[in-house]
Amino acid sequence: MFSLKTLLMTLFLLSLAYLQATASENQPLIIQLQQAVDTHCDDVIDTPYSANQPLSILPNQCVMYKIIVKNTSTKDLNEVAIKGNIPPYTTLRDNRISAYKGTELQTNIISHDLDSAQINVKLTKLSSFQTVTIFYSVYVN
Repeated sequence: MFSLKTLLMTLFLLSLAYLQATASENQPLIIQLQQAVDTHCDDVIDTPYSANQPLSILPNQCVMYKIIVKNTSTKDLNEVAIKGNIPPYTTLRDNRISAYKGTELQTNIISHDLDSAQINVKLTKLSSFQTVTIFYSVYVN
């Protein structure tokens, strides 16, 4: 039987975390947020990443997020900032923000969280037509 807290978590996670992207040159970006369940909080997803499927999540489980950012312009972008709110009743997991170009870990990112309520990732450079994938994880309280 689901508790009220579990029902609230499901409802909050139905609406994906709000994302805001800014670029110093205001160039077009495509941003897609996907989420998946990590039942044991072992950084292994137990459901496929999805942008539009509701999650069934319980307390003491984790939600893994994947943000795909693509520069669709013909110009390189400098200092692209991606901000995402952490859903209520969750806590950002320490040292779980990473960015990849293909399978290569990107070192040109600066990330931090603000009072565990928001992630803030800055890409120092996003080349023309380049795609970067950002991963982070939250623990459901």
